[in-house]
Amino acid sequence: MIEEILFDMDNTLFLTNIHYDKAMIESLQFMSNYFGNKLPSLEYVLSKQREFDFEFHKKYGYGIKGRFSSSIVKTYEEISKELKISIDETVREVLSEIGEKPFDINCYNGQDLMPGVEETLDFLMQQGCKLKLYTKGTNYQYEKVEFFNLYRWFKKENIFVVSRKTADDLKEKVSEKEKACFVSDSLGDAIVGIKACIKVVHIPLPEIYKDSWDNEGEVPESDLYIRLNNMLEFKANYHSV
Repeated sequence: MIEEILFDMDNTLFLTNIHYDKAMIESLQFMSNYFGNKLPSLEYVLSKQREFDFEFHKKYGYGIKGRFSSSIVKTYEEISKELKISIDETVREVLSEIGEKPFDINCYNGQDLMPGVEETLDFLMQQGCKLKLYTKGTNYQYEKVEFFNLYRWFKKENIFVVSRKTADDLKEKVSEKEKACFVSDSLGDAIVGIKACIKVVHIPLPEIYKDSWDNEGEVPESDLYIRLNNMLEFKANYHSV
């Protein structure tokens, strides 16, 4: 019987991707107005931003503030270089500000938890499960915890914000591996959990919300891996996990 459950936070308990998408759309609109008819194709601009974003992700980690905005600014600089246009510091500042919008807690105003999350967490508490948060990022993660009032289910001492998720680190966060599981939307998290010899419940985002970050690695072949469609499925199958 599972007695200890670790949850990822972003895109598992509430949507995060959409705020990066909104910032990306706003930056594209700004660059379209700035470069006018010289603006490269949308595919080129997006591929460059994604290339730089992966580069900074690998170097600094996913949730580090400045990673996303730096990728947008560097995309602008790369386009300017290709077009032989001088870098405008004001433009760099505007794009940097746009890229920081996903890190403004106000972007979550009016947003709820993912469907079924509240009901499932209430149920797990009634079952006597020890619930923990295991999320990647900076202290900004604590602002989200407070905004969504996640302290209803997760005690402060059971909230872990890390710069990188590793098997060794994950193992240190559980009391008994055999009685624990890790719930996340991320395939990368699932791989980390299996390497830690911990049961993993993988709940991918619906297709309409996915981006390329959600395809990090191949689906593992392991008895520790369980794939479900949503949080309510986890609630319904809790006793058999």
